Amino acid sequence: MSHWQLTYSAVRADGPAEIRAAVASAAAESRAFLAAVFLQVIAASVMCVIARRPMFVGLADSYSTFAGAGAIVGLMALTLALFQRREAIGSGQATLENYRLAWHSLRGSLTAEYFANVAIVFLVAPIGLSAFSAAKQAIPFIHPFSWDARIAALGAAMNGGTHLWVWLQPILAHPTVTVAMDWFYHRFWAVLILSAFAFGALLPPSPLRRQYLLAFVLVFLIVGTAGALALSSAGPAYYARVVGSSSADPYAPLLSYLQSVNARDGLLAVRGQWGLWYAYTHDVKALGFGVSAMPSVHVASVTLVALFGFALSRTIGVLLGLIAICTFVASVALAWHYALDGYVGALLACCIWWFAGRVTTKAR
Repeated sequence: MSHWQLTYSAVRADGPAEIRAAVASAAAESRAFLAAVFLQVIAASVMCVIARRPMFVGLADSYSTFAGAGAIVGLMALTLALFQRREAIGSGQATLENYRLAWHSLRGSLTAEYFANVAIVFLVAPIGLSAFSAAKQAIPFIHPFSWDARIAALGAAMNGGTHLWVWLQPILAHPTVTVAMDWFYHRFWAVLILSAFAFGALLPPSPLRRQYLLAFVLVFLIVGTAGALALSSAGPAYYARVVGSSSADPYAPLLSYLQSVNARDGLLAVRGQWGLWYAYTHDVKALGFGVSAMPSVHVASVTLVALFGFALSRTIGVLLGLIAICTFVASVALAWHYALDGYVGALLACCIWWFAGRVTTKAR
């Protein structure tokens, strides 16, 4: 047998073993994250059986969403890493030679174990999101909306007897501001949450990575599934529909204003609220659908991103914290959420972050 054949045989023999070891190590690294996704799937399965609905919704769309986020953020991270390493090398070599050396240096950290860690997260996370979406759509069929009046009243009481949107309206009730909030709440939020998740998943194994990935899943499980089921509510946009004509709608002036802006500029909030209610009443099943207000997953998830940002840098954390506050304000001003939804969502996110840190700091 030639030297080439001996070498080739050794590579083939060691290759599968190395891959198995990398996958086993990655599974151990991600065990808390995997356990949380498993619990989300179990919870969704039980709810969907009770509601007689499909257990997974939009699974293919979920995979394409995470894959797109991973590809874009991964390319950006790779470009930035190459640039940083090229700068560290200095100007003693030609530019192309510097980048070649930078790539050679970076390639050493792209091990089989690293790729296994990333692959596990991106293979499993879409399953969890699909299960969450199915569970959310099952909620009103298990526990019909019954908390709206109490949540609205308690939130107003916490604000001195006045609904928060009334305080915000003199400041925010300008079409240009409303359109900007509408874009921010629906477009920017999705990009931020997916980008933060992809960034966390692409980090090398560390306690911070484990903490964030576990907390990410727990936000959807605890806030968006368990909390939403226990406190089944539709939100200000649907207050009159679920509370009934016996109670005056305190959100009617806000909804009238949003309709007037929508007639001129078109608002994703108004179209989205109509679309979600249509899907609910006509039993449409798709990723991202489902009517649920309390607690606010929008606010909880962006609060979690802000906490993640503080763990990386105080400056990043402050910036993301301001974004979280803006998200909360927009959720109220666009009639998606009661003020109390955001308060509870943010508080739960902080508790989840703390809990995930306790669970994963020493886990390996």
